[in-house]
Amino acid sequence: MCGIAGMAGIKDVGLLQEMLRITTHRGPDDSGIFVTKGAPDRNSVAMGNNRLKILDLSAAGHQPMASPDGNITVVYNGELFNHQELRNELIADGCAFRSHTDTEVLPLLWLKYGEAMVDRL
Repeated sequence: MCGIAGMAGIKDVGLLQEMLRITTHRGPDDSGIFVTKGAPDRNSVAMGNNRLKILDLSAAGHQPMASPDGNITVVYNGELFNHQELRNELIADGCAFRSHTDTEVLPLLWLKYGEAMVDRL
């Protein structure tokens, strides 16, 4: 099980790193953070992940994971049981994948369906 930490409206990288340190035992295989650029405001986001590698044990599964255009970033803990079906659908639409994780499906689904992506999960 991975460890996820985050905050909205503030960007305290030190606090985020401490939150991740506390949850290292939940995801000892890899760790990463994402912080929005610019000055903190109500749209600021800081999030991180301690990864327990299950699907795709390579570095390609590193999180937080961004869409190819960099506009959508996700941290994820769980298992998307229909990820292969969704991946095949996205590949048929011309999407390219860098990893074999179920996580990578999520930002691409958002780009295709927006909020309606939830109905596909």
